[in-house]
Amino acid sequence: MNKHPVCCFTFSTVACMVFSFSSHGQIQGDTLTAALQHDSIPVQLYSFIPKLLEFDYGVYATDKRTYKRSNGNSYVYIMGPEQLFSVKAAVPIVKIKKKTSITLGLQYNYYDQPGSLEHSKTAAQSTFQYASFSRISTTISHKLSIQNKSVFLTGSFSFTGEEFWQLNQFNSVLSVSYPLRNTRTTSLMIGINYIYAKYATFPVIPSIIYITKLNTRLHFDAILPSHIKLRYICSDKLYSSAGVKLGSDRPQYHSKNAIAISEQMELRNATFTFFLQTEYHLGGLFWMSAEIGYRYLTTSRLSDPNRAANDYYIQAKNEGSAYGNVGLFLRPPLKMVLSKLKQSKERSTK
Repeated sequence: MNKHPVCCFTFSTVACMVFSFSSHGQIQGDTLTAALQHDSIPVQLYSFIPKLLEFDYGVYATDKRTYKRSNGNSYVYIMGPEQLFSVKAAVPIVKIKKKTSITLGLQYNYYDQPGSLEHSKTAAQSTFQYASFSRISTTISHKLSIQNKSVFLTGSFSFTGEEFWQLNQFNSVLSVSYPLRNTRTTSLMIGINYIYAKYATFPVIPSIIYITKLNTRLHFDAILPSHIKLRYICSDKLYSSAGVKLGSDRPQYHSKNAIAISEQMELRNATFTFFLQTEYHLGGLFWMSAEIGYRYLTTSRLSDPNRAANDYYIQAKNEGSAYGNVGLFLRPPLKMVLSKLKQSKERSTK
């Protein structure tokens, strides 16, 4: 499945909103202390406090991919080591009466991919050295109350392309979500998502979010179909996670950097990744992260950016490589968020 990257973003945004609209009753008076009492902190905080700004640098080991056309011709593409520079931002713009929120999202990926694409019969070579991917998105979330039950509607709308001044694709995800359980120790929510995107294989997919505390420091975190992981709270400043995640990336190439099939091309990669991750709070809003793992390409399709999911030039399957990345990001620490929630709760009870 060529999973929609905006869809992952939408699942997390919905979950963040569910928690922000229903968390006031979960904040206990003894939660804010000099040393945080992890058993009294709502489990949702560890999963859904948003990253406001994120910088990542990743390196992927060399891998060899065999791309095939439908007529049987094959290409051998030896890539690596690949480098990826990524910047993401999520900026809350509007929040209206605790029922509606609007968030602006920005993303830019720059790929350095030394390697060659070789035709098995003619041995003609060409290099894909550099590629990029840009996205501007707006996510609108709204809470409905139907017979004392909460239903959450979310729409994520984005424009993507090679550069911000070359945005040539419109994508959207519309979601309806219903929380079945939302306590300090457990969150369970189900939903249905409609995806409008030319590269999406399945337009309608269900979603399940299940977060729970296995004990004071060990949490189970599943946002399907995005990821499943275990998180261990080493200390107030240090978190470690291990799990699996689905993902996709879509580096776009101009003809000067690629084979002359089309003026512009897009490599649509659907991935399945095993990972180990650590996050450390440096101070204030600043955090750093480190991650290692193995990325498995379930499919990799070279296509025109404006073509549908099943309309592509060549395709490779079942390839993979090890990787590692480090990052720096801005995210409010637990004490800051708890303080804001407590103040909001006190205002609402006056």
